Amino acid sequence: MAQKSHSPTDRRRRLLGLVHAAAKKIGMDEDARRAMQQRVTGKDSAADMSEAELVAVCAELARLGADIHVPAPQAGGPGMATEWQLLTIERLAHRMGWTDGLLDARLVAFVRRTAKVERPHWLEKPAATKVISGLQRWSRQREKRA
Repeated sequence: MAQKSHSPTDRRRRLLGLVHAAAKKIGMDEDARRAMQQRVTGKDSAADMSEAELVAVCAELARLGADIHVPAPQAGGPGMATEWQLLTIERLAHRMGWTDGLLDARLVAFVRRTAKVERPHWLEKPAATKVISGLQRWSRQREKRA
């Protein structure tokens, strides 16, 4: 059985394909897709986008009705945060307006304060759960104020 490759470039490549396929599935032509990408990221070409920007475009496509599954960031080894946990952290950060994915400086600072770890990718499972809970609470508080 062949092993799946999970390098960052593989995820980016999958996100690129996902953006194009999801837009096509919801009936969006190339001009409309490029206009939406420009609105969401400030870039009209998906090829010029970072991983975080591609995730933001995927989130917008999902909001517009695309049945889309964003591939999770690569998780570490045993005892480390799972792909699901990292993807959940990334999604919650995006909800907070932190658009640079797991590398967003605001998320890195939150992880540092909450879990005493320098990078989200270095979180262990219990610490990732703590970060997820903290982001969920903060997000709910912000929604109540709005």
